[in-house]
Amino acid sequence: PPGAPRHNALLGLYQTWATPPADGDNLTDGTLLRKQYYDDLAKISRQVGAQVVVARAGEAFFEVLRLNGFDWEFPGYRNLLAGDYDHPSQLGMNLVAWVMVLSFNAKRFSPPGCDPDRVATIPGQSDEDKHTYARIACELAGVCSKTPAATLPPLCGDAAKLQGEWVRKRRLSQVECQQEKKLGNVAADCTYMERWVVSGTEVKQLARGVEKSHSLRVSNYGPKLCFVKLLPEFSYVRKVTPTKVMFNDCKVWTRKDHQDESLEDECWCVEGNKWKDYEDDTCAAYEPGQPKHGEQFCENTGEARISMFRLLRAKETC
Repeated sequence: PPGAPRHNALLGLYQTWATPPADGDNLTDGTLLRKQYYDDLAKISRQVGAQVVVARAGEAFFEVLRLNGFDWEFPGYRNLLAGDYDHPSQLGMNLVAWVMVLSFNAKRFSPPGCDPDRVATIPGQSDEDKHTYARIACELAGVCSKTPAATLPPLCGDAAKLQGEWVRKRRLSQVECQQEKKLGNVAADCTYMERWVVSGTEVKQLARGVEKSHSLRVSNYGPKLCFVKLLPEFSYVRKVTPTKVMFNDCKVWTRKDHQDESLEDECWCVEGNKWKDYEDDTCAAYEPGQPKHGEQFCENTGEARISMFRLLRAKETC
């Protein structure tokens, strides 16, 4: 950067994207971290007199993720990634190309940017995807104004029943309990209430003074077929009653109005005693006094599938 002003050079920064291998299931924090990092680089470069343009590929990926309900398992987003779910696929490279061309040549364009109908469609790309990539790139380059967020359709089935406040009673280990007691975050018996607030497709988790953002992906296929997925847990709603909601990873929430009915770490399991781990052992092997009883084994998974990339763990079913 110090030499850039001397040569009247334009410094181009290529912003990368959050990935499941690097950032886990919640790609929002990874995207925000990268955005801040590249914004800081650009700020430092400008302080020494350099001209800087950031090709915001990471934010482009995140916009596609947003359009797919923040669900990276969904094909509309997953197809941007290669088989390692880290590097870009051909579609992902196409999105990057749109962003780089518009960003590094922004002064040559005016709204609505580059006409996607004059650009070849690559294999596996729909015409809708190509127009979406062109719009995202134009907006991130500052050539086009932001498109207002689309109005969400009415919530269907279980998604409508989920609205409101829920709780889950949790118990800490003795070590965690002693630490949290000093902060006043848990009861004398080492339990605390985890609150879940659902508003539309936005979900807030509040526990021990910390708030985390989650979301629902609602797939509506008509009056009798509606799938609701909690993200980034990747667990589907199995059943909603007037007082309880049950997920297919066995977790149970209780309506806040009925929080006295909430049991410690309450769970149920869709697989029950049919669950087996990778060594073909059932839950009996995880009972106290049995060979696999111990925290180190409770992360073991079996064949029971929660979602495309999520398998049911021993600690969730046994």
